[in-house]
Amino acid sequence: YLVLAAVLAASFFLVRSVTRPVNDLVLGTQQITAGNLAYRVRSRTKDEIGDLARSFNAMADSLLASRGEINAANMRFRALLENSLDIITVIDADGIVRYQSPSVERIVGYSPTELVGRKGLEFVHPDDLLKVAETVAAGAGVPCYTASKEIRFRHKDGTWRTLEMIGRNLLDDPTVEG
Repeated sequence: YLVLAAVLAASFFLVRSVTRPVNDLVLGTQQITAGNLAYRVRSRTKDEIGDLARSFNAMADSLLASRGEINAANMRFRALLENSLDIITVIDADGIVRYQSPSVERIVGYSPTELVGRKGLEFVHPDDLLKVAETVAAGAGVPCYTASKEIRFRHKDGTWRTLEMIGRNLLDDPTVEG
């Protein structure tokens, strides 16, 4: 019985020494998947499982660094976009404003939130609607089609402002879709 108890104890220790690091890696994978890029797996051994844990941690370090770089690039892009002197608008395939830069308020009086979700054409002078519609139709199926038109746009105070509209079809670009 003593030998059997010793074999069982050794087996239990061996199984635990393999399953614990594997469970740690599973937990680490779940943490990273949930967005916790700061999570690290303990590397207890110098064998293949320890190598895997160290590789996992190196991957997590790389992901965390990449996230920081992406966040910095996004903040830089946002600062440039929000401080542009030009109005930048993204209009989807249905003609709905999906993004509006803050400069719109300085130029035509509307805050970005007043325009997002509305049809872009509802602010265009009735006499300019046909040329805008023709321009949109000409470029609708042509990726990166670019056109320029002078149009009148209704200011929030009801007056009309003449603007140069420069449009580019980026509907096929999954990062823009407008």
